Amino acid sequence: MEYLRRTISNAVARQQTVYSVQQQSPSVESSPAPIVLGEPLPLLPFPEVAPAPTHNSGDHLTNALQLLSGTFGNRLGILGGALHWFNGCAWEPVPDSDLRAVMARALSSGPKAVTHNLLSGTLQVLKDQAPRIGTPDPTEPVAFFLNGALELSTGSLRPICPADRNTRTLSVNYDPAAIAPRFSAWVAEIFSNEPARIALAQEIFGWTFCRASLGLHKAVLLIGPQRAGKGVLLAILEALHGGAPGAAAFTLGELDNPKVLSSLARAHVGIDSDAVGPAPRNARAVLGLFKRITAGESVDIPQLYQQHALSAPIPTKLFFACNSAPTLWDDSAAAAHRFVPLVFDQSFIGREDPTLVQRLQGELPGIAAWAVEGWKRLAARGRFELPQSSLDELATLAAPDGSMAEFIDTVLICGPDHRASDETLWGAYRLWAAGNGYQQMPRRRMLTALADALRWKGARRAASVLVDGKRMRGFYGVGVTESTGGAVGNVAPFPGPSR
Repeated sequence: MEYLRRTISNAVARQQTVYSVQQQSPSVESSPAPIVLGEPLPLLPFPEVAPAPTHNSGDHLTNALQLLSGTFGNRLGILGGALHWFNGCAWEPVPDSDLRAVMARALSSGPKAVTHNLLSGTLQVLKDQAPRIGTPDPTEPVAFFLNGALELSTGSLRPICPADRNTRTLSVNYDPAAIAPRFSAWVAEIFSNEPARIALAQEIFGWTFCRASLGLHKAVLLIGPQRAGKGVLLAILEALHGGAPGAAAFTLGELDNPKVLSSLARAHVGIDSDAVGPAPRNARAVLGLFKRITAGESVDIPQLYQQHALSAPIPTKLFFACNSAPTLWDDSAAAAHRFVPLVFDQSFIGREDPTLVQRLQGELPGIAAWAVEGWKRLAARGRFELPQSSLDELATLAAPDGSMAEFIDTVLICGPDHRASDETLWGAYRLWAAGNGYQQMPRRRMLTALADALRWKGARRAASVLVDGKRMRGFYGVGVTESTGGAVGNVAPFPGPSR
């Protein structure tokens, strides 16, 4: 017993800090004062925070509560699982390193030493105690400018409040009287062959100003020759959204990359400035994600430093610029009709103005006011009004070279009495593609796409189908037309991909 008493006494004597149960000091609140979500706050970016001295009691909870209400002025909150700071215009994510630096300066006035363990423990408790604000960037018809939130329903500009939960603003103030004479002259020049395209461009720009899709499940396709103005228009759009992360660069072929999805989830617009179709190996995954994003359906989005992905829609407006439409290996015309084509038909090669983008960016407030008018018109109509050039391009996209829909309509016949083997259909497809100069899909990809496209016609693929007295893999409910001669299995115009 004496040995036990000495051991405990010596251990206690070596401790520099002890835990005790006592009444909390009246000067420290049991929880931080809540953020008044409905009231605006003055502009205060996080790096400019001047830390108020905080009594360092050595207790993590006491320190955290004092920091939240005193040093940070109740501007910290949890959005989407991460700590954010409300700077007066938007909620911005705050790196732990910046938080620790401010905390260290604030706590250095107390009697306890500011150690690594003290900061780490206090920071963790601070995150636990910070108020939960909700999901960032709700899809509401509101455009956030530097000088306020513009309500689409009323057309009024009001102060931005923490309850808006926006994580970024446009890069300019909203001034409905602002004009952009150089920009107006430039778009009139590049679209002089069809002035109706100016109105479409205006509505497209305005559509990107809010996270709401307005019920339009679309992506924008800027299509035309080199040096036709596509890059300049995208540079203006990117400048309006303040660059990254408001405008995220990506490539269509990497849409299934988790890092790409994560960056798009934080952006208002995603820009592929030189769009080409995905490779056959991931075309199906890319096409599926493209459809889900444009339709506003939930997508698994990886979260930094978290084990589980967030399943949520990605309300990002996708933009693709190209000289010719990218091949999506689509199983139907569904993907094609997700595009809003804006056609550029004049090339300025040899007449480029290297100062154009810089001069046009000087008119961003006027361009923003111009875009807002397009946004209002689009919301009132409920759909994009396409000029004839866009309609023609859309018709071409809906029946692209080698599309499954065209092959079915041209070569196949559907009905409950028809059957065909995989080999027969593959041979018919190769013959048709070669005869029309179309790029062939690989065999496995083609048969899978065919099964998907035929499902709505009542046809189905099976592992064992009786065709001409033999059991083989094939399809019920479809056959080849007599115009092909039926016997195409031994026809090979040229070697094609087999996998």
